[in-house]
Order: sequence, then C-alpha cells, then structure tokens
Amino acid sequence: VQSTKIYDRTGGVLLYEISHPQQPRQLARINLKASAIALSSSGLIVASSDGLRRFAVNGNGTVTELEHYALSGDTQQLLVAGDTLYASHGNRLMVFGLNRAGMALQSQLELSAPITAIAQEEQQLLGSHEYQVLQLDPTTLKITGDYPMLNRIKQMQHHADVLYLSGATTITALRPLPAITLTHAAG
Repeated sequence: VQSTKIYDRTGGVLLYEISHPQQPRQLARINLKASAIALSSSGLIVASSDGLRRFAVNGNGTVTELEHYALSGDTQQLLVAGDTLYASHGNRLMVFGLNRAGMALQSQLELSAPITAIAQEEQQLLGSHEYQVLQLDPTTLKITGDYPMLNRIKQMQHHADVLYLSGATTITALRPLPAITLTHAAG
C-alpha cells in the first residue's frame, strides 16, 4: 500500500491485515484525527487533539476503545518500550505505565520546546529538542547528555548502537555516549 497512510490528521487510523503483503486488506477505520500512534502489548494507542486513547483490536478487525486519557492539544510523538509509554505533548515529555487496568501517568518533564522525535537506546531514552538531542534516564527523566546539532531534527531512528537523525536537508549518524555518574571522593 504505497499511496495510503495508516494514519493522518484527516482520514483517521486505518487497520490492515497484511498476511499477504501484495494484497493488504483494510479491516477497520478508527475515526480520529490522529497525530501519533503506537502499538503495545495492551493495545493500539492513538493520540488526537483530545488526548490518548487505547484500543483493543482482534484478528477480524473489530476495534474496541478501552480507555481515554484526556489531554488538550496535540501529542507529537509516542514511543512504547515494554510496559511504558513515552508521549511528547506540547512542551512536556510524559511517561505512562501501561497495564491491563489502563494508562497511569508516572512522571513528566517540562521543556522549553516540544520533543520532535523519541527513540530508545538500551537503557537510555533519546529525544530531539529544537537543535539538540537529549539523552535521558528513562525512569527519572533526568537529562544525562546533551548533543547540540546544526539542524532541527524531524525524525530519529536507533539501530546497532548508532542514532540516525534526519532534518529537512541532512542526515546525521551519532553514537551517543554512555551515561556518566560523577561522585565526590571522601577525604
């Protein structure tokens, strides 16, 4: 399906059965103006202008809304890592715990500008923010590294210990440094 997006801000979210990739079959449509989507073991998460919604989808395409977490304004990015959902919403990076009972906000970090892309690299969370890449502890959201960039980052992908960043005109490959903990020696 080269000319059909699976979600956009006008047509909703389209669900396809792709066991035969040459002949994908549309199963369902979720009528939301989606700004981001993510798939977790507990369902499909869709961000729209009124918040986050989690849906159960069965094999025949039946879609059931499980919950709605109200937020005003658009969520720019979603990333699921295990039982954790990271959401870039306005100038906040929000962390939700995911389980069968629902989404629970665990922590959030207020920034001066929105996170435009999110990736996870082993035990670190990476987010592009204006002209920089932030390296964060995924549990505490403490910033452990800050990498200035020459261009704004639009997309980010991590593969084989290298972070690939794309902007409007450039692609950058970056190997983030490990988190460093400084301690003061007694004496």
